[in-house]
Amino acid sequence: IFGCKGVWLQGMLSQATRRASSPSRCAAARGDTEKVHLIDKLVNDNEELMKEIAELDVQLRQAMKDNEALREANDRLLQQRQAAEDASEMARRLFTQVEQQIELARSEREEQAKGHAAEREFLNGIFRELEAQLVVARSEREEMHSRAERERRALQKRVRELEEQLSKALADKEAVRAQCDNEKGALVKQFEQRVSGLRLEKDQARLDKALLKRLEKDLAELKELSSCVLGPLA
Repeated sequence: IFGCKGVWLQGMLSQATRRASSPSRCAAARGDTEKVHLIDKLVNDNEELMKEIAELDVQLRQAMKDNEALREANDRLLQQRQAAEDASEMARRLFTQVEQQIELARSEREEQAKGHAAEREFLNGIFRELEAQLVVARSEREEMHSRAERERRALQKRVRELEEQLSKALADKEAVRAQCDNEKGALVKQFEQRVSGLRLEKDQARLDKALLKRLEKDLAELKELSSCVLGPLA
């Protein structure tokens, strides 16, 4: 850059010298004053050009630093994207493309030493594309977080439903257990009543049997007594 501007400055000085040394009617009147003013103007222009070149160089260096910072940011995003199962391949392709574009921009910037305006526009285009890609990556990450949040809420809802179902099942179980206990008590009571009835029937049968034996014995005695009484009469 400085070499090109120096050549241009030498050309301007040579042109001014030729104009100052060429024979003319006005050159004789003005003389050395015009040469001095012209040289001062060229020096001032040179200083302004040097300042502009310095500013452009600073801007270029800052752009390179920003480019390096963006590349580091892209590397960090690449590491983060690799941790996500559903977006890792897309992130790798994205950042590979970004690195290729950055490398292409760097090679073109090294080859083009005179096209500062075009180079800045090219870098601005790359930065815009990087920003767009970063926006896409950020949107995808936010979408992934939103999807994870929705899944987490759905899981919490499902857990609450399962807890409610479990509570209801436990309540139903307790109700069934209470009903079974009641039915069991009723069956036990019914069984005890049945056993008591059978015992009463058994005792009644035993009494009936004893009474029958007593009646049979009394009948035998009556028969014997009748035989004894009626025998002499016959």
